[in-house]
Amino acid sequence: MMNVDSLMSRLTNRGSRTEQPGAHPGLRLSLGWAVALTVGLWFGLHLPTTPAAQAVVLQQTALGLVAVVDAQGGTLYAAVDGRAVQSLSPGTLLSVVGRTVDDSWLAVITADDVQGWVRSRTVVFYGLNQLPVVGASTTTATLTTSVDITPTEAITATDAPSVTRPFTATDALTVTVPLSTPAEVTETVPVTATLVTGEAIDGPTVRVLSKGLNIRSGPGMSFAVVAEAQQGDRFVELGRSADRAWVQIALDEAGQRTGWVAASYVQSGSAAEEAPAMVDASASVTPTVTPTVTPTVTTSPPPTVTPQPSAGPTGLSGSLVIQSAWGALFYRYDLATGELRALTGGLDPAISPDGQQIAFTRIGGSENGVYLIDRDGGNERKLFGDRAGLMAPKWRPDGSALVFSYNDGFYQCRLVGFSSCLSEKQIIAQFNLPPIPEVQRKVISQFDRESRPNWRLARIDLDGSNYRDLPVLDSARAPDWTEGGVLYHSAGGLQLTDDKPDAENHFVFADGYGYDWDPDWQPGGGRIVFQSREGSRWDLFAVNPDGTGYTALTRPVTALVEQLPSNVSPVWSPDGQHIAFLSNRGPDHSAAAWRVWVMDADGSNQRPLPIELTIDYNYSGEQMISWGP
Repeated sequence: MMNVDSLMSRLTNRGSRTEQPGAHPGLRLSLGWAVALTVGLWFGLHLPTTPAAQAVVLQQTALGLVAVVDAQGGTLYAAVDGRAVQSLSPGTLLSVVGRTVDDSWLAVITADDVQGWVRSRTVVFYGLNQLPVVGASTTTATLTTSVDITPTEAITATDAPSVTRPFTATDALTVTVPLSTPAEVTETVPVTATLVTGEAIDGPTVRVLSKGLNIRSGPGMSFAVVAEAQQGDRFVELGRSADRAWVQIALDEAGQRTGWVAASYVQSGSAAEEAPAMVDASASVTPTVTPTVTPTVTTSPPPTVTPQPSAGPTGLSGSLVIQSAWGALFYRYDLATGELRALTGGLDPAISPDGQQIAFTRIGGSENGVYLIDRDGGNERKLFGDRAGLMAPKWRPDGSALVFSYNDGFYQCRLVGFSSCLSEKQIIAQFNLPPIPEVQRKVISQFDRESRPNWRLARIDLDGSNYRDLPVLDSARAPDWTEGGVLYHSAGGLQLTDDKPDAENHFVFADGYGYDWDPDWQPGGGRIVFQSREGSRWDLFAVNPDGTGYTALTRPVTALVEQLPSNVSPVWSPDGQHIAFLSNRGPDHSAAAWRVWVMDADGSNQRPLPIELTIDYNYSGEQMISWGP
């Protein structure tokens, strides 16, 4: 049975990520004395320098409201989802003074009196229920922003807020938004960032179906993101775009502030024919900020989609299908000719083994389902639509059937890692606990119980027959169907099952923190490539099917940048010699715009492809690229 020394070893080794094959997910330090020991040690080493700060930290320590940055390290941000202020080394002591309503961010003060925000998953902390809720992601607090603008300057989505005064439990958080260009005429603009759920307003409503849904200033992916909605939020529906693909919603009780969300990711409170009158997508968009001196918000309609020539030969063969954004248009790119052609809109496109068809899904409303379309964009038809949250279709190797994931309510589990949540049966098996009920109960009781969305896998033939759920763990997502079986990711790491009623799940690999996502198995049964989160970024890794040979394929070139880039959504070429992926690395090795990249199977020869396409990755496990013949 695992002892305390083993638990400590797993935490301190997180940065090196050298878990042995077959090891269970890393354990969270839930024992009070372990946390107290860590806090006490680092409190002695990192006592604040000023008497005022010392008093704050001493008071917070007495209340238990002190967090310790975990062994992976962390980042201090100026605001929720704002710019990075400084890196935080493992063990850094932070005084916690507030939280967001979803507990995903903590408002903190460092030992050097620097105020900011950290992601809660990057620290060890207990006492969330003692913290006041502050910040822009709450539904009760107001975010007041001071903005210096000229009459013709637009506020862009990249303008990052910075904290200007201490947090309080009763005050609104005040931030300053710097503009990218110095202003000649200044005006103070109050901005209410509180999202109204819509219960108090008359009219039809829509409910958000996806987590972290972007709210945009206009009806299209080319418009700026002005806010974010969470799964379950409800808004009053004001109208729809002419093609009914976008819904205009009210962001305040008076309906003076509005935004737009993709119709595929909301559910109407009334039938589609009872929705408000359609709104012309080409009409001018009301700015989401209304100052005394009104800024001009320059917008443009979504770009006209036409075949585009390549900037040069890629030296590769086959076709890529590329998803431009969550639920938006996806395109087929011919690697030999450079032609880029729009096909249709949806989620998680997957090219068939013969390259003639593409499977994809749509979520929510009457269009919810698994779809097929021919490679030229014609003959679109729905194959299946009797489950919710349909995602990630993948082809059987012979092209005769599809496997996909869907949402099936919630399941109960125990939080055994920073993100890993396992059933009690899985804990007993993966920890090799002795068959003694008292011992099992004692170990299991150390981990908090949680309720999480339940994801399942199912398969279906191309004619719509032979639907069957596959034997998988709770939280099964992102399947990949190969000759060796169905590979998928879950809260218990990468797992392998098969298209058989009596199939058993086999553990493949887990780094211990529940963020090994989107596995893709090399054709011919070789290496498995997947993405995994490392602190604030994502990188690509490879492992053998037996869990050995764990290797990093991408790494940051330098840490001396404001924001580290990420690498996500890997997919093998049909011949198994190359890996395509998305990366937002820029020329200076900092985070920039997303582009399609390619590398050799061993991670060498990494380079961007000459594809001019605006891409928006949502960090929701969407599978953005498929590579076929």
